Amino acid sequence: MNKRRIFISAVSIVLVLLMTASLLLVAVRAANSSTIKSRLNQLESEASSIATKKSNLESQISATRTKSLSTIEKKGQIDQQIEITRLEIRNTNEQIQEYNQLLAEKQTELDEGIAKQKTLNEEYQLRIRAMEEDGKISYWAILFNAKSFSDLLDRIDMISEISTADQLMLQAISENNKRIEEARAEIEADRLKLQDKASELDTLNQSLAAQNAENEKLILQLASDLETLSGTYEELDAEEDAIRAKILEQEKLYQQALTEEQKKKLSNANANNAAGGGSGGFISPVPAGSAVVTDAYGYRVHPIYGYYAMHSGVDLAAPLGTPVYAIAAGNVNISTYSNINGNYVSISHGNGYGSLYAHLDYAVVSAGSFVTQGQIIGYVGSTGWATGPHLHFEIHLNGSTVNPMNYISLN
Repeated sequence: MNKRRIFISAVSIVLVLLMTASLLLVAVRAANSSTIKSRLNQLESEASSIATKKSNLESQISATRTKSLSTIEKKGQIDQQIEITRLEIRNTNEQIQEYNQLLAEKQTELDEGIAKQKTLNEEYQLRIRAMEEDGKISYWAILFNAKSFSDLLDRIDMISEISTADQLMLQAISENNKRIEEARAEIEADRLKLQDKASELDTLNQSLAAQNAENEKLILQLASDLETLSGTYEELDAEEDAIRAKILEQEKLYQQALTEEQKKKLSNANANNAAGGGSGGFISPVPAGSAVVTDAYGYRVHPIYGYYAMHSGVDLAAPLGTPVYAIAAGNVNISTYSNINGNYVSISHGNGYGSLYAHLDYAVVSAGSFVTQGQIIGYVGSTGWATGPHLHFEIHLNGSTVNPMNYISLN
């Protein structure tokens, strides 16, 4: 009798442990799902911010429709529309990835719940069948086979233990059923959200294609409207000079503001830059072999205006979307848009050096951030005053431009 009682108690404990392990597994799954949902909430917040930028731009465009815009102004607007659309596409793609991961997580949870339910049902049915078929371990047999009052009390305790185990198992079955239904409902809801995001992505891609087509027309118009453009080149040159003066001033202020600790940080970050780099340890701003120089540094005949002017950097023709790297570690002074440079980034590297990356399709760094050598800062584009995808790249030394090809190698 004592052995049987010990056996039944052990079975009860095992059942409790199994159910506890199941609950712990569910808790882990819930934590994973919670992390994914947290990322989704963050992405949705970013999407809301992008939508605000888009709405503000559309308001600006609407306000200027009543006046005749120059080709440059039109291109500036479409450049910004394209940038915002690309941000929306990137955000939507990231949300789709998170939803796919969440669905996979929920499907695993559902599959495990169904398998657990089958096991629980089989265990419970097996025990009930045994109680019904074997009179020796039925409730009535346990009670009526008592040999003394003390034995009866022991048997009542045994029945209580069996009943408690049965209740725990039924509770586990009920809770598991509930989790299965919840998982199914969440999977269906997330699948619908995923379909919405996929549809949204398709719409955004169509919008981007239309914007790119419009941009191509404006690029051709820029190249052909020489007579009109020649009347505005002085104004544009003045704007470009003002931008460059601002950049050089920012670099000068950065050099002055550097503390000894910051100088040491830059020095350590760039300590091994000489390997694979040109003079000064700078690396190529684009992947090796991906670009060719189409316009060198120095005085040249302007490709659009047709007049003789100083070209303060090099133009590196590369496919749209080619990654652009920081040539050395440094601080991002400027990351913004202008009608001349399009999306551009300016970085100060210390020791009097700075670099400029213009006409980016879009930038992925913001002003005030610290970048390491080789870090992607943006992608090749044709934003701003550009007639095709290329990177306008400059190196500055002590407030003046220098020939970048003396410092980098494209191979």
